[in-house]
Amino acid sequence: MARSLSIDIWGLDWYIETGIKVENEASYDFPMIGNYNVVDGKIVHLHDYMLSDKLFKACKDFGGVLLEKCSFLYIPRDKEGELNPNDEQSFEGTFLDALVFIKKELEKEEKRRKYPYM
Repeated sequence: MARSLSIDIWGLDWYIETGIKVENEASYDFPMIGNYNVVDGKIVHLHDYMLSDKLFKACKDFGGVLLEKCSFLYIPRDKEGELNPNDEQSFEGTFLDALVFIKKELEKEEKRRKYPYM
């Protein structure tokens, strides 16, 4: 059974996390990702504020823990920042798949900000 992680997007900030309390984290040389925690060789937290094709390539080349297959749950936020469980989405994939998903959601958010009545 795949591990379950949640995806949270606040404006342009994004997070992927398990909710596990981090005490014994390992040090990894991740490709240009802002903030992360790895416990027992598994990612328990990723956070940053931007995504690019350059980062995707670096993550794909890095492989390893970023290629673990997991179950991801995303509950979008409304205009006030409250979670909207009616629009919940879930999928199975790697952390790289989750980063691509987040990039698409960020692009939708940017479009909504530019054209709020669409």
